Amino acid sequence: MSKKNLLLFIDLGIFVAAYALSYLICIESKDLHYYFGVFFRSLMVAAGIKLIVFYVMGMYQPIWRYASIHAFWLVIKATVLGSCLTIAGYFFLRIFVPRSILIVDGMVTIITVGLLRFFIRVSRDEGWTLLLPSRWNKNKGHEHKQKILIYGAGDAGDMMLREFRSNTQLHNYHVAGFIDDFKPKGSRIHNVPILGTLQNLQKIVIDNQADEIIIAIANLESQKMRQVVSQCRSLNVRYKVIPRLGDIVNDRIQSTQLRDLDISDLLKRPPKNLDQELIRSLIEGKRVLITGAGGSIGSELCYQVARCKPREMIIIEKNEHNLYQVSTKLADQYPGVPLSSHLLSVTNHLRMERIFEEKKPQIIFHAAAYKHVPLCEENICEAVVNNVQGVMTVANIAEKFGCEKFIFISTDKAVKPSSVMGATKRCGEMYVQAKPSTPESHFITVRFGNVLESSGSVVPRFKEQIRAGGPVTVTDPQVTRYLMLLEEAVQLILQAAGMGCGGEVFVLDMGEPIRIVDMARDLISLMGFRPDKDIAIEFSSLRPGEKLHEELFEAEEGIHRIHPSIMCGRPNLPDSPVFLQELERLVWNAYQEDTAATMAIMTRLFPTLKLYAAAKTPLSYEEPSLDQKSFEGQS
Repeated sequence: MSKKNLLLFIDLGIFVAAYALSYLICIESKDLHYYFGVFFRSLMVAAGIKLIVFYVMGMYQPIWRYASIHAFWLVIKATVLGSCLTIAGYFFLRIFVPRSILIVDGMVTIITVGLLRFFIRVSRDEGWTLLLPSRWNKNKGHEHKQKILIYGAGDAGDMMLREFRSNTQLHNYHVAGFIDDFKPKGSRIHNVPILGTLQNLQKIVIDNQADEIIIAIANLESQKMRQVVSQCRSLNVRYKVIPRLGDIVNDRIQSTQLRDLDISDLLKRPPKNLDQELIRSLIEGKRVLITGAGGSIGSELCYQVARCKPREMIIIEKNEHNLYQVSTKLADQYPGVPLSSHLLSVTNHLRMERIFEEKKPQIIFHAAAYKHVPLCEENICEAVVNNVQGVMTVANIAEKFGCEKFIFISTDKAVKPSSVMGATKRCGEMYVQAKPSTPESHFITVRFGNVLESSGSVVPRFKEQIRAGGPVTVTDPQVTRYLMLLEEAVQLILQAAGMGCGGEVFVLDMGEPIRIVDMARDLISLMGFRPDKDIAIEFSSLRPGEKLHEELFEAEEGIHRIHPSIMCGRPNLPDSPVFLQELERLVWNAYQEDTAATMAIMTRLFPTLKLYAAAKTPLSYEEPSLDQKSFEGQS
């Protein structure tokens, strides 16, 4: 007999017993013999109707071992409806039953059926130890088990405790207690005590001889995460973290989903006060064009924009594989969003103009750029063509077609640039900021530091070196970088884009800069090794174009905070005609592959830029007859 049928027959017995008990409660013993006939006739009606109602309402569909409070509400609703239909049946069949019996029968049915489901659930979560005094159960049979502490006594911690108790594969583990910063010490969850706060972690671990800590707070601040990790390392205690919220299925956290900490957990800083309505009003119902859509920032922009239900998405990428990946994912996850994918370089003026003419985009995110500092140093002219001519081409076409907003994605390396990549991005910033903004058309720059998950991040390289047994190479023991998570950066880009009115440079709040050597040590530890013992750290030297410390803005930009996570400024631009002429010369020489002349112009524009010896020669080239169309033709 299946469990479903067994439960059905048990319920039938409960209905009969509850009905009989209601007679015994409501009818005096001396009068019972008068009601025998009514009892048997009405019993069949009551039990039959209740069983049908329970079946139709799905009382035998839930897996009661995992039942929640919603399932117990189902018991109440089914019983009340069954009682009402039973009264209607009595009225139709002219069976007269005292009203007190009907009321008592309903109450007894709810209690007994509810208790049955409760014990099914308890047998899964607690065994039968819940019925015994806690002093009898304390540490009973747990002497040889792995002792677990759960940090976080909220819903996630509750789910984790139930998983440890119900999963037969985890019989060798015992949850000794909870650690929570907000719930009072001594409180209990399913008979498991809250032992104290994070400040008492060391004492709690020692007193309970804990072997492992489960971090059961999905959005734990990076500062507290570092505190937990640091103490666990010093105490030689293992630690794991629950899955991210998006990976939790059916409101259950399974032991197989527990994961090791990642470096992103130590940097997580949820954006503050995001105006989702502002972001949605920027995107919803609009035609949105994204360049560099296959890159790290570009692809994440695509996904977050798609969630805001644009009228159409136009994505541009010159890497075939990356374009295929992002367009396929968009088509699978957001089938309701019209999508057109274009394989081309943003320097191709003719094709770009045709796309604008055909699609008429209203919002443009320009994320296309070469961003690897060492590669740009080795390929100077190509970096200038792609990064400078690319933004000039797209911005000019956006201006021509009267697009509502043009958002240029920049980098902290554009501040007092010391590298070719930084100089090209600074050229892009200045060109966009020099564009005249009108009430109908806004040109905006958003600047931020390194993105942890980007293709240019040092983290994948460090991981490869650690897996290979080391050493991990860091350029300098003092080198620092601003780091931000990809999702956080893109959320703030959209927020800034919605706030921009034209001409601004928005700077994302990156928090405090992080020493790269500290991040390397964290990563080595998170991957289960000991820094400087199992895995060595070696220092090379700063590569050409690299700074020891990056900056997010210059004093002249007048940066001020306009949002908890965003700052804004309006930089002082050079004489516009002279600057534009210099840019034209810069791009012309880059197309001619004249590295010396290209570097000389960039150095003249940005004195902070370091020169190669080959680029220190005097600038010599014929003064060409230049106009924008000459560049467009070479694109």
